[in-house]
Amino acid sequence: RLAPVIGDAPWPRRVVILDDRDAASEAASDNARVVAARDWLPVTGKPWQQRAAAADSLATIVYTSGTTGRPKGVMLSHGNMISNAQSTAKLNPGVEPFESNLHVLPLSHSFGVLMMNLGAIFGSVSALLPQFDIPTVFETLQRHKVRRMAVVPTMLTYMLSFPDRDKYDTSALAEISSGGAALPNELRME
Repeated sequence: RLAPVIGDAPWPRRVVILDDRDAASEAASDNARVVAARDWLPVTGKPWQQRAAAADSLATIVYTSGTTGRPKGVMLSHGNMISNAQSTAKLNPGVEPFESNLHVLPLSHSFGVLMMNLGAIFGSVSALLPQFDIPTVFETLQRHKVRRMAVVPTMLTYMLSFPDRDKYDTSALAEISSGGAALPNELRME
């Protein structure tokens, strides 16, 4: 799935895919060296280093197929991402440090990245699930006494339709944010 996107990109020269050697080998192209994260140190011979980035430098390319069905890269700068997260944080002044968040949104989507960045701004404790699996979501909500989570409306529909949802203690959950699509009022009220 990644090979066409990586092949079209004029850069980067290296792409890191977390913990998936099979995906890394499938995504390799003439234009990019793809490495699973656990293979980073042996490949480069040096540990990962944090570097300061200019506000106008490119942070990420989020791919969207929009209305054409063909992925297009949307370039976001570090300044874009910081401004988005800080502006959203100002709209949520009551969030306390060390509150527990659940992240089930894909980090390849701008909404998922925003929620991750908000967690960093607020100093939240985050549970990050590799995929949206309804029983695992409810187990995590209960085990970690999750206060906040973000979903898209389809996820919320599946959660509300889950027949075993009343078997889990979700009383700590104070807020569910929704984005990525319109949230029907009936769903919001439920």
